[in-house]
Amino acid sequence: MPKKTRKTVIKKKEKKWFKVFAPALLGEAEVGRTLGIDKKHVLNRTIKTSLGLIMGEPSKHKILITLKIKEINENKAITELVKYRLDPVYKKRMVRRNTSLILNNQKLLTKDGKNIIIQSFLITSFRAKGKQKKDLRKALNEEVKELVRENTFNDLILKTINKKIQNNLKNKIKKIYPLNYAEIDKIVLK
Repeated sequence: MPKKTRKTVIKKKEKKWFKVFAPALLGEAEVGRTLGIDKKHVLNRTIKTSLGLIMGEPSKHKILITLKIKEINENKAITELVKYRLDPVYKKRMVRRNTSLILNNQKLLTKDGKNIIIQSFLITSFRAKGKQKKDLRKALNEEVKELVRENTFNDLILKTINKKIQNNLKNKIKKIYPLNYAEIDKIVLK
């Protein structure tokens, strides 16, 4: 007598598309779409993109951002900004021969109580000596700490995008030694 075989039925859930929108501080523009079964599967996904694509400004293509989906209304996924960073290729082009690169990395608390990691750097006009580098790093450390303490996370991001913080840093620190650039390399929300 032949054995009876059992058929298993695989139930497939239909996936649907969710539109992903940038946060309010970036103008709530549509960033793209993501595929998911339901809201649970789409929450906490991250999207990496260029700020130039969101804002429609070619001069901002050197800024890379990471957005995290925090809530979903119907088929609209609303995001929050969790990471700002400069394109590594752009940073590498800034460093020339006979200049010095001074790096700074800090864990700080913003005015609205958010923990962030902020990386900044200076590029001098000429090659700096050890004592000069030490003084520049100390000044950069203090200025960045003060700026973060005075601003909320959203204000900090907006001022960084609009180059207000970088210009402020350069004007204050160039009194110690001539600078080509003072930049914020990375801001990560923890």
